[in-house]
Amino acid sequence: MTPELQALLDKQAITEMVHSYCNAADRHDHDKMRSLYHEDAIDDHGAFFKGLAMEFIDQLPAIQEPMAILHHNVTTLNIALDGDYGEGEVYILAFHQVRTEDGLMDLMIGGRYFDKYEKRDGLWKFSHRAVVADWARVD
Repeated sequence: MTPELQALLDKQAITEMVHSYCNAADRHDHDKMRSLYHEDAIDDHGAFFKGLAMEFIDQLPAIQEPMAILHHNVTTLNIALDGDYGEGEVYILAFHQVRTEDGLMDLMIGGRYFDKYEKRDGLWKFSHRAVVADWARVD
């Protein structure tokens, strides 16, 4: 296989992983979410959490409990590869409908994930994921 073809296959595998992350988050599928991270991966979700991704996923049920709707949309995906290591900047639009004491609140966030990926035993997974909110709108 040529290096160019391998790079395309690797980028496609990473793209599918990024989309699977969005699906797992929106569907509160914590088992699926766990399968996307290496065991020693780090997750940096700003004010919510920074540490081992598996510990973040342990906290997701409580974080997601007030969420009536979660809807993550990837808009731009930039991936750079170096063998079995990769980095990505993923633009995201994330809609959250949150149950509050005053009723439903709509929150739209525009931001980016800064990712590090590693292929171990032939499988790409996140080794580090950090989220940065560039803007937010509350209705």
